[in-house]
Amino acid sequence: MAARRDRPRAASDPARRAAQPWWQRAAVAAWAALVVVAVLAVVVIWPGRSQATLRPTPGQNVLLITIDTLRADALGSYGGPAATPALDRLAADGVRFEFAHAHAVMTLASHASILTGQYPFQHGVRDNSGYRLPRDARTAATLFKQAGYATAAFVGAFPVHARFGLNAGFDVYDDRFGDALAASELAMHALGIAYARAGRRDDAQRVFERLLTVLPGSSAPLENLGVLALEQGDVAGAAQYFDRAIAAAPNSSRAHAGSAAAALQRGDRQAACDAFARAVRLDPSNLEALFSLGVTLARDGRMDEARPYLDQFLQSAPPARYADQRRAVSKLLAGVR
Repeated sequence: MAARRDRPRAASDPARRAAQPWWQRAAVAAWAALVVVAVLAVVVIWPGRSQATLRPTPGQNVLLITIDTLRADALGSYGGPAATPALDRLAADGVRFEFAHAHAVMTLASHASILTGQYPFQHGVRDNSGYRLPRDARTAATLFKQAGYATAAFVGAFPVHARFGLNAGFDVYDDRFGDALAASELAMHALGIAYARAGRRDDAQRVFERLLTVLPGSSAPLENLGVLALEQGDVAGAAQYFDRAIAAAPNSSRAHAGSAAAALQRGDRQAACDAFARAVRLDPSNLEALFSLGVTLARDGRMDEARPYLDQFLQSAPPARYADQRRAVSKLLAGVR
């Protein structure tokens, strides 16, 4: 999913930047098994015509849903027997293609083609294992991110796990299959995020706490509750939420970054650096943790340790979205070179 937004101002404290709520950095989709990106155009069907008229519409939020191993002729909109009313409404109100060809019969290779616009012989991914999309691949997600969009993906199948490289360009790439949510639970999660984005923190907290009773082993509501606690100045409460999130999902980079932010706010800078480092090891694309780790080390006079992280941030962070942070990092590096 790609959501248009104005570039945020740089946070004055790396703890705040690392603990910035997920809903401020990435739009969250409630319904998709895989939410990625789509096009900047509106499709209109004129009555009595079989062709679509396209016109540019700047600043659109964009959603792409893919459903693995689904034949088109199973859908109601194509005359199939399946009850698919939501997809049928999309087909009726938009454009339904009568012929579309997948360029690979394997999930990973096909998604690589969808995101890059290339044939398998061009992007190099040919099977569900043994291949990885190159780190420097130019994808729809990287282009949207460079244009200032917040990007998020929520996937539900191992062939599209982040380890295969499809996460390039996404601010959030949620491949925690054990945390898969039913549609009603996803709706609750999206509602909590919407409340938080609107500044209705009490309502957001009630929703996340309710979701936690439904999914007691899920890390996502715990992470979001931790962020809310940090925003309200409850550092001890935030630390407890993040500790529980780490216990539920030890490989969650966001949970470790939140724990680091809480440690930084209570003045334990070494613990913060250690937790930020774990977050970066778990997910090198967690740019907020990368920035916070480098800046914290630099401010502590540990520039030799900070430099690799700061350099990595400059190499990875899209200028359109991280302009202020890039300037701050460049100034830090210029002071020691």
